[in-house]
Amino acid sequence: MLKNMTFEEQIEENKRDAVIHLLAIRKIKTPDAVIKIENGIYEHTNTRGKTKQFRVYLSFNDYLKSGYYEDFRMEKVMGFYIVVI
Repeated sequence: MLKNMTFEEQIEENKRDAVIHLLAIRKIKTPDAVIKIENGIYEHTNTRGKTKQFRVYLSFNDYLKSGYYEDFRMEKVMGFYIVVI
């Protein structure tokens, strides 16, 4: 059964799925424990209690405009650009 979602809600769900996929690729336990903080900002707490933030950008230009371009590593997953803080 299909959900009735707006286009923006579907994008946010896809961003969350990209973060979960990144965590699964890195073999981090409980990748489904991702919490949405704001639009495009997600947080994950591992089993040891360490918390990381994931900022998800739609395009490389959005990533370049952010303040995280020079100091943080970027990963491209499922068409999104993700910065791990």
